[in-house]
Amino acid sequence: MLRSFVGGWRFIASRRAVLTQLVIGVGPLTIGFTYQAMLVAYVKETLGLQAAAYGALYSFAGLGALLGGLIVAALGPSARGGKMLTITGVLNGVAMLGMGSLGLLPQTWPLFLFAVPFLMLAGGSQTSFRAANNGLLLRSTPAELRGRVMSLDGGFRSAGTLIAPAVGLLADTTSAAAAMAAIGLGSLLVVAAVLAWQPGIRKL
Repeated sequence: MLRSFVGGWRFIASRRAVLTQLVIGVGPLTIGFTYQAMLVAYVKETLGLQAAAYGALYSFAGLGALLGGLIVAALGPSARGGKMLTITGVLNGVAMLGMGSLGLLPQTWPLFLFAVPFLMLAGGSQTSFRAANNGLLLRSTPAELRGRVMSLDGGFRSAGTLIAPAVGLLADTTSAAAAMAAIGLGSLLVVAAVLAWQPGIRKL
């Protein structure tokens, strides 16, 4: 088992394209995914609403994810390339920044209606990003190493459990809206850094 684990890491270290795909996912799929843990506090503090609104917004995020999956399926192989990866990565960060920006508006405004498209965009962009990322990883990895690479990809994503407490601390010291904006900014910074480091990812 240890030999297989080390072999997986060696393969990733020797293939910059594969390493790039794992690292860029830290943005939308690791940092970006922590918005779900923040949504309860965000609905109560920023939108001034209760459990029913939280359930509705979570459902809209799910609807966005469903639509994103259908779009990827309809586009076929063309939706599982580097261009889709970068576009959806940026859109995910923009969605979180949009959620955070609602904290600048008074609660007397219909903030719930403004939050709906942002939540749908967050869900749709994450689903599309994951589909493109997984497709690229599988395409770039020999069949005998795919299990190891995908398991390491899961390890990258589990780092979100370490990031979520930091986001919660930020929300406690500032606001839930500021924490949501920080999630979006962090996700965008990862995507931008990876594009600067490996601009060729857009052509995969």
